[in-house]
Amino acid sequence: MRPSASVLIAAAVITLWRNDLADATPFDPASPITDPSHFQQLGSIPPPLPPRPLKLDSIPPPLPPRPQQSDNAPPPLPPRPITFNDNLPPIPPRPQQFGGDASTPSDGVDQPFNEPVASDTTLVAPLDGSDSEQAPTPQVPRLFFEKFVSRKGKKIYTALVRYEGKPGFLKCTRVKQSFDNERIALETIHAGDPNKHHMSPHVKKAFAGLMGVLPPEDGKYCLVVTRVTGESLDEYAMSLSNPDKDEILPFVFSQAIAGVKYMNYLGLVHGDIKPENIMITRSSDKMKPIVTIIDFDLSQVVGESGIAMYYGGTMGYLAPEDTLKVPTNLYKRETWMMGATLYAALTNRPPYTSMGLLKTARNLGRNMFLPVRSSENRQLVELMKKMMICNPAQRPRLSELNDTLLKSFTVAAPAA
Repeated sequence: MRPSASVLIAAAVITLWRNDLADATPFDPASPITDPSHFQQLGSIPPPLPPRPLKLDSIPPPLPPRPQQSDNAPPPLPPRPITFNDNLPPIPPRPQQFGGDASTPSDGVDQPFNEPVASDTTLVAPLDGSDSEQAPTPQVPRLFFEKFVSRKGKKIYTALVRYEGKPGFLKCTRVKQSFDNERIALETIHAGDPNKHHMSPHVKKAFAGLMGVLPPEDGKYCLVVTRVTGESLDEYAMSLSNPDKDEILPFVFSQAIAGVKYMNYLGLVHGDIKPENIMITRSSDKMKPIVTIIDFDLSQVVGESGIAMYYGGTMGYLAPEDTLKVPTNLYKRETWMMGATLYAALTNRPPYTSMGLLKTARNLGRNMFLPVRSSENRQLVELMKKMMICNPAQRPRLSELNDTLLKSFTVAAPAA
């Protein structure tokens, strides 16, 4: 029986495979397959370049030694001594501020207030007596520079001074509108009569006095107010325990509210009520500190209706209606800012930290800030809530508040 064709083909393949195994050689690392010279001979890898010979003439000659200085050469100049002017105060670090403040620092490029005001005249002179015999400018009373306080970009320059022999606070600005706002506010406050509005004459003590308005010079507008010693409300509140806050803050805010209420009676709004603009002076009676309201850069005259466009403010204390950026009742805006200031004094933080949250609260018609849990004075907390009603149509003016908590100012006014 003859085998089939498939069997014959399979047998031939097996025979060829056996012959290949017999002819194979063991693996040799130096075989032509693995030897690099084999590939070089094939031309796939070029041979390495020979090392480049070093040319000795390419190395530059060494530099000749430096000749010795002759005896006739002039001696070297002595080092120049460094001198300091002790009369000029150092520039302190730029203070941090909440966004939106009217005194927002500039980019730091323009620093026009780089020396005491009017240093080329006798308007500002050192207090050490070095220029005490120098005759003052006839049009300007003598003003002595004591201590530099702060510089806020190109807008504000402040310093401690002595004006006509009395301690004062110098405030200069290049923004004439801010200067006029503060001047008009202080002049109106101290020219007004609290008795016409059934208020205690002591209410004027809640404001610094205007000591003098200086002539403009080189685009700078300056005024001098009475010096206020003490600390800002935020610093003062941080030093109090929660029980002390419950007992002391009613007296503090009875003064602050009465002061701003008096401004509103005169047709004025402060425009930037916040803890930093309420100064606290500790008195002999720990429970009765004295309040002074400062900084009227954003104040304005609004008349009876109070409807106007606000000038500015500080984030954290802006009212919900400020997000609309339309004319609103600025008297009721003052109420909100006073309530937000009371919230910050109780909790050591402002109620809102962004315009987005404030806008959401306005849209919802209710507040979203964290509740005050640290206070046991329910009357004080209720006063805060009344001042912080989101809808301005339902929010009272400060002049409409009749809480018994506020009557302490007229009953126990601070001593003169």
